[in-house]
Amino acid sequence: MRRGFGGHMRGFGGLRTFVLYLLNEKPMKGSDVIKELETRTMSWWKPSPGTIYPLLSKMEQEGLCKRLEDNSYEITDEGKEELESRSAFTRGFFPFDRANTVSDMIREIENYIRFFTDAPEQVKGHEKEIEKLIQDLQQIIKK
Repeated sequence: MRRGFGGHMRGFGGLRTFVLYLLNEKPMKGSDVIKELETRTMSWWKPSPGTIYPLLSKMEQEGLCKRLEDNSYEITDEGKEELESRSAFTRGFFPFDRANTVSDMIREIENYIRFFTDAPEQVKGHEKEIEKLIQDLQQIIKK
């Protein structure tokens, strides 16, 4: 593993961490990585092919992923180790982190509420779904 400042990985490597998260879920082609990052960041971030493909090549050279016959990339055991280290370092920062406790889940819901407060246009057309969620939460609280 590449170590640098304070025993942590060299540099922050946010995009590298995102890509490792995605490849840990399933093998993906570079174009799939671009689409998935755009989807998961709600179109906030769409990296260019000129960013993703050189990164995937570099990660392949470093042994973090390997390219398969269909040109998709698959995470390696070394890549999984690096992802584990990066996950501990970035816990709660990346949108791919999984909530581990009820408090984490509540904090995640609060963050989405803040997002929808800032961008109410994102809610348009989903009012019934949100009302259903509110009703479900009220039923849970009553138990």
